Amino acid sequence: ATVYDGMKHGRSMTHYYDPMEMIIGFVLAFVSAIIAVKWMVAYLKSHGMEIFGYYRIAIAIVVGVLVAMGIIADA
Repeated sequence: ATVYDGMKHGRSMTHYYDPMEMIIGFVLAFVSAIIAVKWMVAYLKSHGMEIFGYYRIAIAIVVGVLVAMGIIADA
């Protein structure tokens, strides 16, 4: 999708942004994604998925309370 969007709007993107800045941004985003995925895989190997289950339950409780209190609208 990104490549398609780049091909479709590439000329207008290079009109507003320096191509070197876009390349640097792409490379830095790619490197940070690799680091994040490696860290996440290492974390899951040593800790498992339990924390994500607890996180989802906690978020569900918070959202349920906020909906019950009328702070956020019920979808």
